[in-house]
Amino acid sequence: MSYRLSCSDFSTPGRLGQSGWWRSQLPTELGRCLTDHIVLDPGLSLVYAQYQPNRDLLHASKVERPRSLTITVALEGESSTLGVDGGRFDFIQGNSTIDAFANVRGQRRFPAHRPVRQLRLVAEASLLQRYGLAQLLDGIRHEDIAQRLHVGPHSAVIRHLADTVTRLHAQGGGLLDLQIAALGLLAEQTRCLLPAPAITPLPRIRTRSCALVN
Repeated sequence: MSYRLSCSDFSTPGRLGQSGWWRSQLPTELGRCLTDHIVLDPGLSLVYAQYQPNRDLLHASKVERPRSLTITVALEGESSTLGVDGGRFDFIQGNSTIDAFANVRGQRRFPAHRPVRQLRLVAEASLLQRYGLAQLLDGIRHEDIAQRLHVGPHSAVIRHLADTVTRLHAQGGGLLDLQIAALGLLAEQTRCLLPAPAITPLPRIRTRSCALVN
């Protein structure tokens, strides 16, 4: 039987030691279900979610933030989100996804007795503008609109960057190392959405032969 989560089921976020990570989790009777969050820079944050519920979980939620790009690397298991417009977004182990949205409502689903681990990078419009990626949000103009821009198996590079972030998370790594890995993940994952750079041929250089003088 499915359990419908409410806001009261989530603990108040608490800081993890001296790190910049903050953790919120569900009651132990629902299984081991936790979400860690860290803000690396204005408009740039990471979320690490680890769920292994003992029953199917349904969570109707509304995400309130400026227009944003969310990269999700599915490290283990499967989950899904059903939007109010009927659109379904699946997160399947071995795949990474890129989604663009503004404020949006939906219902998240986590299956019982199946471990799920996901790493999410959230880049808001202000940060994307700074790095010349603002055009990726051109299709998002209104609330309650979500658009999937990419889904597919993640490359070895993406997996390496995701593993770096999860290792730093587990070991309490420094913010600078986390930010470098996060920006690398953003750059590598959005590469497939950007037009190939135009290659301008170099001008031909005329050479003059010179006679040797003895």
